[in-house]
Amino acid sequence: DANLDAGATPPAAPWDPADPAGTSNFSTSTTMYDSLGTPHDVSVYYVNTGPGQWEYHAMADGADVAGGTPGTPIELGTGTLTFNGSGALDTATTPPMTVDWAGATPGQNVALDFGTPITSGGTGLDGITQYGSPSSVGQQTQDGYASGSLAGVRVDADGTVNGVYTNGEVLAVAQLGIAKFTSNDGLGRAGQNLWMATNASGEAGISAAGSGGRGSIVAGALEQSNVDITQQFVELIVHQRSFQANSKTITTADEMLQEVVNLKR
Repeated sequence: DANLDAGATPPAAPWDPADPAGTSNFSTSTTMYDSLGTPHDVSVYYVNTGPGQWEYHAMADGADVAGGTPGTPIELGTGTLTFNGSGALDTATTPPMTVDWAGATPGQNVALDFGTPITSGGTGLDGITQYGSPSSVGQQTQDGYASGSLAGVRVDADGTVNGVYTNGEVLAVAQLGIAKFTSNDGLGRAGQNLWMATNASGEAGISAAGSGGRGSIVAGALEQSNVDITQQFVELIVHQRSFQANSKTITTADEMLQEVVNLKR
């Protein structure tokens, strides 16, 4: 998301990779990462070649590229941008770039996205533009990332287990399965609040949480009781009173029998 000055004119000297700053109109810089997660600074230089016509050149220090010379910039790729009279991006020729970063896997593909040109069905206003104001950068992003270590685990409602890493990446590493039985009442007790499948319950059907009538998963929460505690206490008191009443009945019957025995004596 940037703007190139519509009033810019071609530099006095033609583009020279050995002197990118002196032979361009504007430049931006971003950080790219190789297959090892090593950061590399890449600068993109913009050269005005006429009204509404621009070239871009992506450059990196030779120390970052295999076979390069430290301190000598190397051109990674180039392309062209054209704008219409309203400052919208009309066409963008962005050939793919293949970079051999030093010490990393060779042939890493790097793509630059300047927005959706009008010729590609876009508005030409969702990325780089050319208005009558000084060249500037609104924002820029990249989808590479540095190396990182596992910092935590997050479980989604569907059972997906995500690894949260220190570099900001969140990667799905596994998924919890939920079992469903034809008859839950047919499950057999296995002790310690565990249950096992039986012929009456049928085989377990394993699938993702929240599918096929299965429950969802709530991470980081303590399971609550699935009964009404107040009602359970009331029923407990009722049963206790009934037990006490039955105990009195047995005691009374025992006393009556004892009296009968005493009368006979």
